[in-house]
Amino acid sequence: MIQRIQSIFIFFYIISTIMSYYISSDIIFNPIEIDFNLSKILFIINLFIGVLGFFLYKYRSKQILILKTGVLIQIIFLILGAFGFISINNNKFFGMDNLWIIICLINLYFLFYAIKYINKDIRLLDSINRIR
Repeated sequence: MIQRIQSIFIFFYIISTIMSYYISSDIIFNPIEIDFNLSKILFIINLFIGVLGFFLYKYRSKQILILKTGVLIQIIFLILGAFGFISINNNKFFGMDNLWIIICLINLYFLFYAIKYINKDIRLLDSINRIR
């Protein structure tokens, strides 16, 4: 499990999800006055997706489906955060207040590369099965 590169990407996704929660909890949802529970719910869903994707290494098609759901939730997280960011922080993009944007993009990077390497694994196993 750990020797596969996609598991390492998923592990880093879990760590960066935890980091994004602590950074984004005050920045994303409080300025636009959305209920703070939405932030907690998205965090729990992201963390659950990461852990579930990490342990579904034997079921690659289910793992890809779970990780694609994670990509969708990260995009929702970015859209909600960008909405609050644009209306409050006067369009300054690379400030310390906006570190959560970078971490969410890093999360997307980890998810895309995990999906890429899982697909590569599936193609490799299909080619081996074709030879038999």
